[in-house]
Amino acid sequence: MEIPHPVSEFFDRYAGPTPHLLIALDKVQEKYDSLVQAMPQGKHHYAIKANPDPDILRVLHRAGCFFECASINEIDQCLTVGAAADTLLYGNPLKKASEISEAFKRGVRQFVFDAELELEKLIEHAPGAKVICRITTDGHGAVSPLSIKFGCPEDKAFTWLRKAHQQGLVPYGISFHTGSQQLDIQAWKAPIFSAARVFSRLKSEGFDSLEVLNIGGGFPVDYRSTVPKISDFFKVITENLREAFAGNIPVIYTESGRYMAGDAGYILSEVVLVSPCHKRPEYRWVYLDIGRYGGLVESNIDYPMICGKSGPAGPVILAGQTCDSNDVIYTEAFDYHLPLSLAPGDRIILAHTGVYTTTYSTTLNGFPTLTSECI
Repeated sequence: MEIPHPVSEFFDRYAGPTPHLLIALDKVQEKYDSLVQAMPQGKHHYAIKANPDPDILRVLHRAGCFFECASINEIDQCLTVGAAADTLLYGNPLKKASEISEAFKRGVRQFVFDAELELEKLIEHAPGAKVICRITTDGHGAVSPLSIKFGCPEDKAFTWLRKAHQQGLVPYGISFHTGSQQLDIQAWKAPIFSAARVFSRLKSEGFDSLEVLNIGGGFPVDYRSTVPKISDFFKVITENLREAFAGNIPVIYTESGRYMAGDAGYILSEVVLVSPCHKRPEYRWVYLDIGRYGGLVESNIDYPMICGKSGPAGPVILAGQTCDSNDVIYTEAFDYHLPLSLAPGDRIILAHTGVYTTTYSTTLNGFPTLTSECI
């Protein structure tokens, strides 16, 4: 694949330490614009857990993007770049009572929950707030399903939103998430119809405060294979919304992280060692100065790799340099090939690494966390 010229030019003259992440902010803007173009009536939120770099937040805030937060620290990061507290979505269904209270004091008024005891905390610590109940999905089609940990059945959502109203909260809507790097265009259909049934039951009882359907994120980016266009996803999603809600579509929220910044990022790394694989002689071990503990936790995501060397290539197993044997990025199953001439000190660029890298980086073995900057 081709690297954008400003990125390759930056790395050509870069003499600092590696690994180092570079974010192309024009790409972040481009992806946000394409999301708006695909669904102009939606309120699009950036899930800042993906990459909370202040420059990314500033670009998106200036563009009119909203933000989805998972902690008080993330809320404060959004407030710092000028976001209004009452526009923030506290999307994490798992919040301490003290965190709910602190968010409410800061002016946050939109909270997501998916359990009755979480609702009880909101009743006590966020009186009068707008609450959105998260329903479950099956995760089918996603590279990283989220169905194990989050979401409740639709009948519980109906019961708990009714209770929220009785206890002074504003039942504001339904949310769901079909899973990260969702490749199935039809994955949104079942939860949209499930949400519509909850809306219908509550409105039949006179509830008029329901306004929002949060269809989550999960919209994919290209890695080593091409994914459908964002317009293709929203064409099908809009058709499902029209059918499920009989034309009376609620306000649509999205909360995309990967789609907005994933393919804006490039990590420059250095080869630490190349070693034969004694069990599979046709393979070589290639150890990089970044691994699972340095930011590449998502080893089910097959990042494109660009190496400056040419010539014959052979199959490799890729790993990080920590002394943890779990620090293997890609096994034989991923079918990566790199030049046979590859040697320690050579550089490799991992493309489309703009999200879930800096936030996952640790200091295991004393190695520094992943550094980054934006251009």
